Amino acid sequence: MLLSKHVPLSLLIGLFAIACLPITNGRQLSATTGGNSPFRTMATAPSRYTAFPAVSGQPEDFRDATTDVAPGPDWLFPGDWSLFPSLAGFSGGVFHQEETGAFPHVTIRRYAGATFGTDGALPAHYTISLAVQPFAMADHMPPIGENGVLVYYKNPTNYVELVISGGNVAVWSANNAGPTSDAGWTGHYWFGQTTATGDIRRLSAEIDTVTHQLTYWVEGRKAATLTIPMLTETAPHTFALRSIGNKINFGEIVVDDLTGGTNPSPTPPPSASPTPIPAPSISPTATPTVSPTVTPGGPLTFQDSGTLPKAAAWNRAIVKGTHLYVSGGTNGSQSFTDVWSSPIQQPLAWQARTALPLPTEGHGFAVLGNYAYVVGGWGRGSAPRASVYRALINADGSLDSWQATTPLPQGRAFHGLVVDNDRLVVIEGWNPGYAATTTVWTATADANGALSAWQSGPILPERRMWAGTCIADGKLLVIGGSNGSAAQSTVYQATYTNGQIGAWQVGPPLPKLMLGQACVSVAGTATTLGGSNATDTFSDVYQLINGTWTVSNALAGSRFGMASAATASQVYLLGGQNAGQGILGSVLAAAIGGPPSPTPTPTPVPPPTLTPTPLPSPTPTPVPTATPATGQRFQVSGNLPQAAVWAGAAVKGTTLYVSGGTNGSQSFTDVWSSPIQQPWVWQARTALPVPTEGHGFAVVGNYTYVVGGWGRGSAPRATVYRALINADGSLGSWQTTTPLPQGRAFHRLVVDNDRLVVIGGWNPGYAATTTVWTATVDASGNVSAWLAGPDLPERRVRAGACYADGTLFVTGGSDGSQTKATVFQASYNTGQIGNWTLGPALPGPIEGHACLTQNGQVTTLGGDNYVGGNLFPTNAVQQLVNGSWSQVSQLPAARFAQACAPAGGLIYLLGGHDAAHNVLAAIWQGAP
Repeated sequence: MLLSKHVPLSLLIGLFAIACLPITNGRQLSATTGGNSPFRTMATAPSRYTAFPAVSGQPEDFRDATTDVAPGPDWLFPGDWSLFPSLAGFSGGVFHQEETGAFPHVTIRRYAGATFGTDGALPAHYTISLAVQPFAMADHMPPIGENGVLVYYKNPTNYVELVISGGNVAVWSANNAGPTSDAGWTGHYWFGQTTATGDIRRLSAEIDTVTHQLTYWVEGRKAATLTIPMLTETAPHTFALRSIGNKINFGEIVVDDLTGGTNPSPTPPPSASPTPIPAPSISPTATPTVSPTVTPGGPLTFQDSGTLPKAAAWNRAIVKGTHLYVSGGTNGSQSFTDVWSSPIQQPLAWQARTALPLPTEGHGFAVLGNYAYVVGGWGRGSAPRASVYRALINADGSLDSWQATTPLPQGRAFHGLVVDNDRLVVIEGWNPGYAATTTVWTATADANGALSAWQSGPILPERRMWAGTCIADGKLLVIGGSNGSAAQSTVYQATYTNGQIGAWQVGPPLPKLMLGQACVSVAGTATTLGGSNATDTFSDVYQLINGTWTVSNALAGSRFGMASAATASQVYLLGGQNAGQGILGSVLAAAIGGPPSPTPTPTPVPPPTLTPTPLPSPTPTPVPTATPATGQRFQVSGNLPQAAVWAGAAVKGTTLYVSGGTNGSQSFTDVWSSPIQQPWVWQARTALPVPTEGHGFAVVGNYTYVVGGWGRGSAPRATVYRALINADGSLGSWQTTTPLPQGRAFHRLVVDNDRLVVIGGWNPGYAATTTVWTATVDASGNVSAWLAGPDLPERRVRAGACYADGTLFVTGGSDGSQTKATVFQASYNTGQIGNWTLGPALPGPIEGHACLTQNGQVTTLGGDNYVGGNLFPTNAVQQLVNGSWSQVSQLPAARFAQACAPAGGLIYLLGGHDAAHNVLAAIWQGAP
C-alpha cells in the first residue's frame, strides 16, 4: 500500500481502541492475553494447507519475493526469515523475520507450495487464517510498524492485503503500486483494533475470485465483506507475508479450499466480553422453594430468579444439598477466581467462598461426596490446564482451601464433565494447542476426596469442544459442539453402566447446529438449553424424548456459555452471553414438572401496547405529536434511502434531513429529506462538497450546518459548511463559513437557539480531545469566531451531549482507549458554560449512543461498550430522573452509531450498526 498516505487510524465504524497487551523484548515473546482465543476456520474443505511443521529451518513452501520481479525494485529486500519451532502464545511453529531497516525497506515471503496447484497457485475460493505478532520496528508507523498479510498476491506490486498497524486492521489493494508511488493504491476498509508491541493478532479472510469478494475477521469478529474488482482468476494468485523494516512473527497459517466446501465463515471460540446489562428485577421475597412433584420429561418454564454477584460467562455451577455454588468465569477481558454460594431460595443470597487458586473459565465443576472439584479450564493468557483442585464443603456451606489432586493426562478447557456417584468423566474440549479433541477420561474419588489415576475410555468418533454432555436413560451423550472448525448437530451416544462406557454410536441429531449450550438431565431426559452456532444465539430448549428431539418452552432470551445446575426439582441457568455478546448476570430457574414454587409467581405487567401506526393516506401525515407513557417501546418506521452509520440528522419544521455517513468502505456526500410521515418519501438534496461522516449536523434558523467530520483517507476536518433551506425543502449550495479552530470528527454538536457548541471528538491526529468551542449564527447564516469554553476534565470522543434545565451534560464516550460511564455536567445559561463537575454515572460504559433531552429528561438510546477487542451494543433507553439513571424503555434491538432527531414528541433513530455490526437502513420511532 502507499505507506506515505496510510494514516494511523485508531477507529472506524464504531470500533475502538483497547488496552495494550504485554510488551515483549527481543526474542523472549509473551503469550497473548484478553479475549483473543485461538482462531480456527470453519471450512469443510477437500484440501487444506498448513505451514507447520516445516523442514530445514524454514517453511519449505515459502520463497523470497525478490525472485518474482526483475529487475528488483530498490525497496524490496530478501529479509532475514527463519523458523522457531514454537513460541509462547502460538500453536505450532513460527515464521520469524528479524531484519529491520529504514522506510522503505520491504521484505516479502510468498507461498510457493503445491497443495492446490503449481508454484503456490490457490483455488478460486479459499480462506486463509493465521496469527501475527509485531514486536520491533525501525522508523515507520510507530509503535509496531506496518505489518501485512497479502491474502491475494500476484507480485510485489499487485496484491490485496490485510494491514495491521497500531490502531486498526485495514484492507488495501495495490495495483501496480509500490511504497514510494503516488498512484495505484486503494484503501477499502478499516476495522478499529489496537495492537501493541508483542500483541498476537489472529486474522482470517475468505477470498472469492468469482464474485470478487473478500470477507475478513479480526480475533474471530467479522469486520467487513467487500467487493474488490482486483480479485479475479485472470492470472495465478497466491498469498504472502510482508514486513516493512520491522521484526515480526507469523504462525498458525492455514489455507482451505472452498471450491467444494461449505461453511466458510470462521468460528471464534465463543469468548465473553462485557456489556452493561441492567440487573433484572428480583422476584418477590418468598420462603425457600419447596420441591414439587416431578413429571419426567415435562416442559420447562424458566422464570427470573435474581442475579449473580457479578455478570459472567463460561462460569460453572453445582448443587450440594440446599446450596447452589458458582465458580470462575469471565467478563471477556479477565478470568475470575470467585466462588459464590447461596441457599436455594427466593431471593438468592450470595456469599463469597474460598477463591480458586487461579483465574479460571471453561472448566469442569462438580461435587463428589463432600468435596467440590474444579477440573481443567484456562485463564486469559494461559493454555488449557491439566490441574484438578478439590475443596471440602463444610456443613455451613463454606469451603476449605483448594488442594491439588490427580491432574488430567493433558490440559483441557471448554470440555464436558459428567458426574456419576463417585466418578468423574471428562469428555472432549480444547487441548493445550487449542485444538478440539476426541479423548474420554474417567477417575474415581475416595472417601477423602483424592482422585484415582485417570483412565482412558473409548475415544469419540470426531473431535469436539463446547459440546453438551450428560448421562440420561442409561446413555452417555455428547451433543453438538464444534469439531474445531464448525458448529455441529451430531449427537454421539454410548451405553453407560457403573463407569463402563460402550462403543460410541451416532444418535438422533439436534434440530440445528449448536455449541455452547447448557445440557442437563431432567428427570432422566437429556435436555439442551440455549446455545449458539457462532453466528446466531438461541433461546431454544430441546428434550430427547423417545428418540426424538422435542421442543420445550423457550428461554425468555437467547444465551450461551452459561453455567447450569439441576436438582431433582429445579433447573438453573446462571450468566452467559446474550445475542449481542453481552455478559449476563441474570439467573433463570425452572421447576421440573411444576411451577417454581408452591406460591404462584406474580404475573409481570406487560408494557403498554403501542398505538398502531395509521395506514398511509394519499396526503402526507402531519408531524406526529405524542405524550408517551413510561415504558412505551420503539417501533419500525420505514427505511433510509441507503444503509448508513455515523450519519447526521436534523429537523426543519415538518421535514427530516439526513446527511453523509458511511457504509463501512466509503463515506457519503448524500443529503436526503422527507416529510415526517408514513411512509417516508425521500428526495435527494444538494450533496455535500466532500464525503463526510462523524460530523455535526444541525439546523439554525433557515440554514443547515455541517460541522467538521472526516472522509475515508482524510484527517478530521475543521471545515464548517452551511446551506440555505428553501421553502420547498430543497437546499441551496453548500458554502463555507467560519471553520473550527482545529479539525474534529466524532464530536458532539449541541444547538441552543442561535448558538453552536462543539464538544470533544477526534483531532487531526486521531486523538480524543477535551476542547469545548462555541459560536453564534447571525440572521444571514454566518458563524461567528469560535470561542473556547472550559475544557472537559477528561478526553472524550463518541460521547453523548445535550442540555436540560440549565445544565449541559456530556454522557459516556471514550477517552481514546476505554469506554466510559462517566457523566460531566456544567451550568449553562445563554452560552455561558460553568465549570465541569462529575454528574451521576451511567449504569454502565457506553459510547456511540444517541443523547437528547426528552420531556425535560436527559435520555440516552443504545450505544456500545468496546472491551477486549470486541463491541457489545445495547438496546437500553435510559433517563436521568431525580439525580439517578434508570432504564425506562428499550429499542427493538441493540443499536449504535445511529443518527438521531426529535420531532413532535417522538424520537427518530436512523441507520447505525446492529449487534452483528451490520450497517442498517432501518428507521425507528418512539419515546421513552
